[in-house]
Amino acid sequence: MRRVGFLVMSAALVLFAPSVPAQQAPPASTPFRSPDPWVEPPYDANAHGGLAEGVWLRMSRGTGRRSTGMMATGIVLVGLGVVFMGTGTAVHAIKASCRTDVPLPSGGPGSSFPQRCSQESAHLTGLAILVAGSIGVALGIPLWAIGASDVPRAEAAENRARPTLVAVPGGAGLAWRF
Repeated sequence: MRRVGFLVMSAALVLFAPSVPAQQAPPASTPFRSPDPWVEPPYDANAHGGLAEGVWLRMSRGTGRRSTGMMATGIVLVGLGVVFMGTGTAVHAIKASCRTDVPLPSGGPGSSFPQRCSQESAHLTGLAILVAGSIGVALGIPLWAIGASDVPRAEAAENRARPTLVAVPGGAGLAWRF
């Protein structure tokens, strides 16, 4: 029964649906033409600080490190900080145990004497070295990461250290500008 109803509905739809006129063919168009390639305007050295075109292209294209000095300083701080942290931990751990008697070379009975150990100074020394190393690592990691980050070459060139002559009381001096 369902099949018959489906057939009747389909026939009614086909017979009584309004007719639609055929669509017009699109007008004949010109063949597709790709746009003209982009042409760089002629180079004007005055617009680029008087730099030659090759120098300007090397400076303005690609990426470079933000600051090699920051990166190197960060690497040194991390390296020294790790060494100091290890040293501080070792001093703190070794000086925590103290022998109470030191043997004398004779080796007989009663050949040792008690030694007093000052554990507080060793703990404080080891802890101070450990904290100094931790501070070095904490400062070195961001310096390393920020200094090594990629920036456009023009911005990287601005951040380079360059010596500058400055006037100081009693003469002139040389200062590094970043």
